[in-house]
Amino acid sequence: MQKLFLMSLIVLFLFGISNTVDAIDDASFRCGNLFVKRGISGAVVEYNCGEPMKKEYVGMSERKNTLEKWYYGPMGGYMYILTISAGSVLKIESFRP
Repeated sequence: MQKLFLMSLIVLFLFGISNTVDAIDDASFRCGNLFVKRGISGAVVEYNCGEPMKKEYVGMSERKNTLEKWYYGPMGGYMYILTISAGSVLKIESFRP
């Protein structure tokens, strides 16, 4: 019984850490009045932010959706790389050029 409880605590702890790391890795940015974040529609991003400076086909996801990388910037001194899957922002990366 104690082993099961201990294993449950370890799993919950590790799950919590992985969610925290994902949140730290994801950047966000503002285009006009739009706050670009994970889960937002790529069409909405393109409408508000304009055409990306570059679109790159990456491949297919595990669910057979097209993966693309969209490059925006510099904005506020940062470049942003959006990973688009199934028409939505899956991941946002940022860096200073």
